[in-house]
Amino acid sequence: MLKNNKNKIKLQSLLESDRLRVSDAYFEVFKKDLTVVLSDYVELSSLPTLKISKSVDGFNIELSAVATRLKKFSTIQQNTNDF
Repeated sequence: MLKNNKNKIKLQSLLESDRLRVSDAYFEVFKKDLTVVLSDYVELSSLPTLKISKSVDGFNIELSAVATRLKKFSTIQQNTNDF
Protein backbone atom coordinates (compact mmCIF):
# COMPACT_ATOMS: atom_id res chain seq x y z
CA MET A 1 0.00 0.00 0.00
CA LEU A 2 2.82 2.42 0.88
CA LYS A 3 4.58 1.72 -2.42
CA ASN A 4 1.38 2.43 -4.36
CA ASN A 5 1.03 5.75 -2.55
CA LYS A 6 4.63 6.71 -3.40
CA ASN A 7 4.02 5.81 -7.04
CA LYS A 8 0.85 7.90 -7.05
CA ILE A 9 2.74 10.89 -5.63
CA LYS A 10 5.52 10.48 -8.23
CA LEU A 11 2.97 10.29 -11.05
CA GLN A 12 1.15 13.37 -9.76
CA SER A 13 4.46 15.25 -9.56
CA LEU A 14 5.37 14.19 -13.09
CA LEU A 15 2.01 15.33 -14.47
CA GLU A 16 2.25 18.68 -12.69
CA SER A 17 5.80 19.35 -13.89
CA ASP A 18 4.78 18.42 -17.43
CA ARG A 19 1.92 20.94 -17.33
CA LEU A 20 4.30 23.59 -16.01
CA ARG A 21 6.87 22.75 -18.67
CA VAL A 22 9.74 22.47 -16.19
CA SER A 23 12.04 19.56 -15.47
CA ASP A 24 12.42 17.53 -12.31
CA ALA A 25 15.84 19.16 -11.96
CA TYR A 26 14.09 22.54 -11.67
CA PHE A 27 12.10 21.33 -8.65
CA GLU A 28 15.18 19.77 -7.07
CA VAL A 29 17.22 22.98 -7.37
CA PHE A 30 14.27 25.04 -6.11
CA LYS A 31 13.90 22.77 -3.06
CA LYS A 32 17.65 22.87 -2.36
CA ASP A 33 17.64 26.66 -2.47
CA LEU A 34 14.60 26.81 -0.18
CA THR A 35 16.31 24.40 2.22
CA VAL A 36 19.37 26.65 2.40
CA VAL A 37 17.29 29.75 3.11
CA LEU A 38 15.02 28.05 5.64
CA SER A 39 18.03 26.52 7.41
CA ASP A 40 19.25 30.02 8.21
CA TYR A 41 16.14 30.51 10.35
CA VAL A 42 15.09 27.06 11.55
CA GLU A 43 16.44 23.57 12.13
CA LEU A 44 14.64 21.40 9.60
CA SER A 45 13.73 17.84 10.51
CA SER A 46 13.19 16.88 6.87
CA LEU A 47 13.46 18.37 3.42
CA PRO A 48 10.69 20.79 2.49
CA THR A 49 8.01 19.76 0.02
CA LEU A 50 7.13 21.99 -2.88
CA LYS A 51 4.08 22.07 -5.09
CA ILE A 52 3.61 24.50 -7.96
CA SER A 53 0.40 24.68 -9.94
CA LYS A 54 -0.99 27.04 -12.54
CA SER A 55 -3.67 29.49 -11.53
CA VAL A 56 -5.67 32.11 -13.38
CA ASP A 57 -3.28 34.88 -12.35
CA GLY A 58 -0.02 32.91 -12.58
CA PHE A 59 1.15 30.18 -10.26
CA ASN A 60 0.32 28.89 -6.81
CA ILE A 61 3.40 27.89 -4.84
CA GLU A 62 2.85 25.70 -1.79
CA LEU A 63 5.77 25.07 0.54
CA SER A 64 5.64 22.79 3.53
CA ALA A 65 8.46 22.25 6.00
CA VAL A 66 8.79 20.79 9.48
CA ALA A 67 11.28 22.31 11.90
CA THR A 68 12.44 21.14 15.30
CA ARG A 69 13.44 24.57 16.51
CA LEU A 70 13.77 28.21 15.56
CA LYS A 71 17.31 29.54 15.38
CA LYS A 72 18.36 32.68 17.18
CA PHE A 73 20.19 35.29 15.21
CA SER A 74 21.16 38.90 15.59
CA THR A 75 20.46 41.56 13.04
CA ILE A 76 23.24 43.52 11.44
CA GLN A 77 22.74 47.22 11.54
CA GLN A 78 23.28 48.77 8.14
CA ASN A 79 25.47 51.79 7.70
CA THR A 80 23.20 54.45 6.17
CA ASN A 81 26.22 56.13 4.53
CA ASP A 82 26.50 53.19 2.11
CA PHE A 83 23.42 54.24 0.14
